Amino acid sequence: MTILIIDDSVDQRTILKHHLKKGGFGEVLLAESAEKGFEALGLDKGYVDGNIDLILMDYLMPGINGHEACAKIKESKAHEDIPVIMVTGLADLENLQQAFGAGAMDYIVKPVKKIDLLARVRSALRLKKEIDRRKELTALLEQKVQERTAKLAETNEKLKISMEKAQRLAREAEAANDAKSRFLANMSHEIRTPMNGLIGVADFLRDTVLNSEQGKYVDTIRTSADFLLSIVNDVLDYSKLEAGELGLETSKFDLGELLDRISDIEYAAAKNKGLTWKCVVDDDVPLKLVGDYSRLKQIYMNIVRNAIKFTDKGGVSLKVEKVSDAVDHTILKFSITDTGIGIRRNDLQGLFKYFTMGDDSLNRRFGGTGMGLAISSQLTKLMGGEIGVESEPDIGSTFWFTVKLNKQKNEGSDVKQKKNVDETDNKANRFKILVAEDNPVNRMVALKLLEKLGYEAEAAFDGLKTVEALEKNKYDLVLMDVQMPHMDGLEATKTIRDISSNVLNHAIPVVALTAHAMKGDMEKCLEAGMDDYISKPVNPQKLSETLEKYLKP
Repeated sequence: MTILIIDDSVDQRTILKHHLKKGGFGEVLLAESAEKGFEALGLDKGYVDGNIDLILMDYLMPGINGHEACAKIKESKAHEDIPVIMVTGLADLENLQQAFGAGAMDYIVKPVKKIDLLARVRSALRLKKEIDRRKELTALLEQKVQERTAKLAETNEKLKISMEKAQRLAREAEAANDAKSRFLANMSHEIRTPMNGLIGVADFLRDTVLNSEQGKYVDTIRTSADFLLSIVNDVLDYSKLEAGELGLETSKFDLGELLDRISDIEYAAAKNKGLTWKCVVDDDVPLKLVGDYSRLKQIYMNIVRNAIKFTDKGGVSLKVEKVSDAVDHTILKFSITDTGIGIRRNDLQGLFKYFTMGDDSLNRRFGGTGMGLAISSQLTKLMGGEIGVESEPDIGSTFWFTVKLNKQKNEGSDVKQKKNVDETDNKANRFKILVAEDNPVNRMVALKLLEKLGYEAEAAFDGLKTVEALEKNKYDLVLMDVQMPHMDGLEATKTIRDISSNVLNHAIPVVALTAHAMKGDMEKCLEAGMDDYISKPVNPQKLSETLEKYLKP
């Protein structure tokens, strides 16, 4: 195996080569610029150096940068299958999108860690080997097919070719879908992990004494983090909807509380833009309901945030009214009216389609993924309703949607009383929790959250340390990360449940606390023996309620 390193830094080339040599890889070629890399590949002379199996490419280089060089390499039919891994200190979403758009299959964030480098290189080389093997098999299969079809009648020959093409396209489609699912899962995990730390620390800062300027900065950090998280969630929701895997959860909730929370969150954003804010709920609207609280909130907040974003003067008003009513259910209509830029009539029809905005210039001015309204449309259908819009350019818009919700049988049974902080602390501090988390920031966030909830907590840095701690000390519950070195959370949980292990309490409650948030991740945790599942970024209220479920006096 031959690896080509393209990097303008002598030190970086030396470090990468040293790690690769120590990892047992054979020949490592070095190039100080993209142009020198092209020479090594033979791009400048029109021939192919077939000995190069992998390229490690710096992102920022003088002259031709990393993603431009990657795109040029991928344009060559002879080089398109060579895996390219970007080595970069710029791990923001825009630069990563450029890298992947140029054809890079992976990226490594500087400073480079040896174990991460070797793992990703080995994975890329295995993929390259599999691609080469499949190409050989495909070529051999095509040759045999040609030999056989040449002897058949023209009709049979055409039929055979059509069948082969259909099968090949099906395999390619399945492989592409699998690759996309793996990519989404990896990106979701990699983004949610630091987002958990960012949101957690921002919330901790909010609880400290800050001056007005510092408070604005913290609120900006929190708002930006929420926006980034909403983008990640939109991508995951789109993937689930595309696969027909997005379902609804049912729970009791108070509609008034939901509306109050949205107003608390979005009123400040409207006020900062100098907009008026109004929320009206008709008197006959039932408040004690049963349905998917989170999805209803997602639809409502998505439209409200759009209204604020596209309105520069005037205001935003919200209205909830009852469309129809029955003994056990009700149909409600939610309307959000703004005095914003409005939407052209020709653009209304495609507004609820994926990856579209009413005007391309809006995307440049306001940003967005083009998925929020499309996802909201699908969610309203799942909730037995519909969605629509009425708008006039330069006058404003009214977005509305309806949903069917069940009524609570006993309206007073679901009221939650607020607990006195001292009472919560007195109850919580009887219990001792072990946090299994390898990420230092997320470890700190988890311990701080537990401290604020009144629990005593200790940390273990990986699955092995977790098992060792449970062999020596008594704990009341384990918060278990899934992706950890040496022994992951799933394997650690299986060891805990194994009665032949030396763990003191094999029945200890184990709750997953993980950035794995794709379809099936919760099921994997439960199958491994965990009792419950919480995804990152951690919702403090969700964490508190889950702990109370398993930690009873």
